[in-house]
Amino acid sequence: MSGEFQKFDFKKPSGLSNDSLELTRVWFKNWTSIFKEKWTQIGNTAPGFEFDSDAAHSFEVLRKQFASPSVAFQLRIPSQNLDSILVFQRIDALNICFDMLGEESSETIDRELSDIEFSLFNLFTTELLNSFSEAWPMKEKLTVELGDRVHQVHRSRLFDPKLIMLNVKFRLSREGAEDTAFHLLVPQKDFENFLMQSASEISAAQQSAATQLMENKALEIEVNLSVILGDAVIKLADLNQLQAGDVVRFGQKIDEPLEVTVEDRPKFRVWPGVLNQQQAVVVSQVL
Repeated sequence: MSGEFQKFDFKKPSGLSNDSLELTRVWFKNWTSIFKEKWTQIGNTAPGFEFDSDAAHSFEVLRKQFASPSVAFQLRIPSQNLDSILVFQRIDALNICFDMLGEESSETIDRELSDIEFSLFNLFTTELLNSFSEAWPMKEKLTVELGDRVHQVHRSRLFDPKLIMLNVKFRLSREGAEDTAFHLLVPQKDFENFLMQSASEISAAQQSAATQLMENKALEIEVNLSVILGDAVIKLADLNQLQAGDVVRFGQKIDEPLEVTVEDRPKFRVWPGVLNQQQAVVVSQVL
């Protein structure tokens, strides 16, 4: 038998290799923080945006996963002749438009986008891609072009049906709304070659500078910090009878420190107090 033997990674049978995945995660982490800032300029709710998962399938198998109505665009990285497809469920695209208009979307009916709504969503997608380009951690600027709309992803012939494609899933969360999942469909081999080539071309100094830049960007990200006073379980009947001046006793003891959460995750134990006539805490333990 001829050919080069390639060891199969049972821990990761599909998707990107570990080296490529690490570079991709850095890129996507930058993307999420940059787009979060841009969203505050076009949307009305506090956003959360994160890389969810990646998996590889043939294009024939992958496109069948998007049979429901969607809003999709062809993307292109001209320097690499790398094409891909960005896919949103149509109902999610409508909800994003409503958010940009500051309208309620709790009972949105799945339908075609109007011309105005499509223009709004096009603006959203453009800002998304601008963030994607700006987040590229290498020295050379990365240009990503928004191409034609892909009207029926499940019938698309943009790629060979047998071509192995990477399905990169992201999750956009908005305050008071259900999470929105969207997908980047890109040829796995071409995408991984692009990542590995980019990583090998940067010098040690450039890599150090890129790392420092990414760390600086990460330090600028704002997080939500909350102090949990305590919790209690009461009957609904008692809850309905609560009046101003009533006292509710929590299970938290006064000789135990309080818990501080960062983005809903326990992070510190603290003691409450006052500093300059403002409520404050002093950290007693890092969890």
